Amino acid sequence: MAASFVKSPVGSWGPLRRPIAALLRIRPPLWAIRMFLTGSNARELTEQTSTAIRSVQRRVVASRVEQVFSVDATRELQECPVPILYLAGKRDRLVGARVTRRLRSARPELRVVTLDAPHLVLQSRPEEAAAAVVEFVESLAR
Repeated sequence: MAASFVKSPVGSWGPLRRPIAALLRIRPPLWAIRMFLTGSNARELTEQTSTAIRSVQRRVVASRVEQVFSVDATRELQECPVPILYLAGKRDRLVGARVTRRLRSARPELRVVTLDAPHLVLQSRPEEAAAAVVEFVESLAR
């Protein structure tokens, strides 16, 4: 798992669900992408992310955001029969430390690796993320 969650990280925002989903039908400005996804020092990644977001139909983006508010896969996480690695971003403004604590509460043996990255952990720190995955897989073979 990478900068993810199994239960909505914004669950208490219930009354704001529909307005936020509707607002996200508009394209986020570059400053918002930098603030919440890519970090301030990632111009190329910010532009690539903006292009990717623009390529998705607005109703699809709004639907995905709506799904964020209602997801709860805690039971599935607890019942997953294999070891799990979670890559977290130290500077993640969307999925922060509270989510990591919730994941560990549901799955105490979860291996967590925190990288100095914003929300887009894999895109921001690909080599470090790959090294963490390789180390995790190798540790399972021991």
